[in-house]
Amino acid sequence: MTSDTTWLTWLKTRPHWWWLGVLVVLALSLRLYHFRELMIFTYDQGRDMYVLQQISRGDIKLVGPTTGLPGVFLGPFFYYALLPGFILSGGSPFGTVIWQMTVITLGLPLLYLVLKPAVGKHWALIAAALMVLAPGSIEEARVMWNPSWTVMTLLTTLACLWQSRRQPWWLTASALAFGLCLQTELAYAIFMAPVLGIWVLSQIKWSNKSQGIYTWQVLAASVVALGLTLIPQLLFEVKYDGLITRSLIKEMGDTTKQVALSQVWADRPSAMAKEMVRVVTGTTVNYQWWWLGFWLMGAWAITRPKLSPEAKTLWWLWALPLFGFMWHRGNYGYFFNYYLSPHYALTLAVLVMALANWWQNRRWRWLAGTILVLYLGFFVRYAKANFTIANFEYTAAKQIEALRVARQLTASPTAPIEVFVPNLVPVAYQYLSEWLSRTGQAEPIDFGLNGQSEYILIHEPPIGDGSRKAFEEWYQGHHQGAVCQPPLKFGITTVEHCQR
Repeated sequence: MTSDTTWLTWLKTRPHWWWLGVLVVLALSLRLYHFRELMIFTYDQGRDMYVLQQISRGDIKLVGPTTGLPGVFLGPFFYYALLPGFILSGGSPFGTVIWQMTVITLGLPLLYLVLKPAVGKHWALIAAALMVLAPGSIEEARVMWNPSWTVMTLLTTLACLWQSRRQPWWLTASALAFGLCLQTELAYAIFMAPVLGIWVLSQIKWSNKSQGIYTWQVLAASVVALGLTLIPQLLFEVKYDGLITRSLIKEMGDTTKQVALSQVWADRPSAMAKEMVRVVTGTTVNYQWWWLGFWLMGAWAITRPKLSPEAKTLWWLWALPLFGFMWHRGNYGYFFNYYLSPHYALTLAVLVMALANWWQNRRWRWLAGTILVLYLGFFVRYAKANFTIANFEYTAAKQIEALRVARQLTASPTAPIEVFVPNLVPVAYQYLSEWLSRTGQAEPIDFGLNGQSEYILIHEPPIGDGSRKAFEEWYQGHHQGAVCQPPLKFGITTVEHCQR
């Protein structure tokens, strides 16, 4: 029997994999739809593209992006996951995102594998279909940053963990994947660790008479696998005299930056609820009621009779981060949406567990069907708002258009550009300009004024009082004694041609 025949036989006996293939194609189509005009490219993306450029030229990086604490860095997995796309596309920001989009979307069947032991293959397939349409899934694939890789690494961790019940050595692969998950979104992954640790402890073969499945050899190999993911950061620590450790100790000991739990509890529940409803439904209208509905469905999911160990573990993995972030005071008490953005996958898993529970009871099947139809309605509403180019004013396409027009406005080919971006360095504009010049799509641009009489001002609207004051000083200083043409708008980006 040839290998081709073997594959065909395997697929014929597993029709769900054909449907998963269709879902992957559909998901990739949705994420690629007008993505150039919808892709966000801010400071983080510009900084990361410069890092990828340095790595491609042989400058090996031992750490990834910084966390919310100064001097505390994530691991470098994110950069090396993007590197093939960067190289293959010649440093194109669009090509790099297409690479990310493709790899993440190919990981869609992982949700099927994770949910199959909990709800069966039919409902696991429905969950995969819902994830194709989930706003959080679509947005994470389009945005080039480390949280976008969290779902794939987490689902890989769980899929390998489930497989380890039958083949214990898969625990090694699970440990390796979890180590990479820690490198994508640290706080979120840490809240998962206790649940995963309890799973492992409950399955250890403590003695020859024990019912456990994990031998000491398997555990040792898994610890080594997890440790391998930490090697780059450990080498960084050695190279820079324990910078991460010293920074972490300093930040934890600085009481002036600590926030009272009362303040966290006052703001955090609504912020978490709003983000979770948004990434699942695409809207925040009446989010309090939808969030209550999520918890009611979550309660129903855990009451399903004869829950499998995988189903119980999924429920606790869903619930624990939600409780954990209520006590999280890191990053000076700030709560950023991306802390919980990847949680849409586990939220969908728990919701589908509830739907599968209802479907078992004929009296409740109408409710499961109604919720599925309602979810499709949410997606249609989301698509109308978020697949329309006119609704997006802050995208890479708008920034590139502004840079091209800026160069065309100047009489001198060496006239520089001065950029104002609220609270940040304009690396996004700088990288896009260099890439356009390198690929022959636009003339090179110098950034920063050095007494030239002709120049271009590019600015974005200020955010907050501090940023507004800085913008006013910047704007007045560059307009003083200058004659400026009427401003041109490209989304939120304004371009002005000035001469002194």
